[in-house]
Amino acid sequence: MARPNNIDHEDLENIVSSVILPLLVAYRDRLAEDVPELNGVISILRLLENRRAVE
Repeated sequence: MARPNNIDHEDLENIVSSVILPLLVAYRDRLAEDVPELNGVISILRLLENRRAVE
């Protein structure tokens, strides 16, 4: 029987910081106009990434 694929909290944090955050930044940089909501999400993800690095 196949083992289910489980993603723990650490895996999820690594995916966000190494895949999702860079993609969001690249997407934001290609936009013609500023999107405050997107900037807010990027700021929150960077804050979480920095807090994780300190711990």
